[in-house]
Amino acid sequence: MIISNEAGQPTVRSQNEQARSEHQRAAEADPRVQEVLARFPGTKVVEVRRLAAEVPVADATGEDPIETSDSDDD
Repeated sequence: MIISNEAGQPTVRSQNEQARSEHQRAAEADPRVQEVLARFPGTKVVEVRRLAAEVPVADATGEDPIETSDSDDD
């Protein structure tokens, strides 16, 4: 065991809590979030999550427009 009088790095838990706190402050600073908080008094941000990347919406026909054949090519 080694004992030192120097301060060490923050614990992983402390680092995670700091990052979570920063994300929450950033979310609360967003004008859209501020508008929701203003419209619903007493609400608060309890969790901040990243959204998954959006999947492209298929054409209404369900076909890929690039692979759709023209009647002229037949």
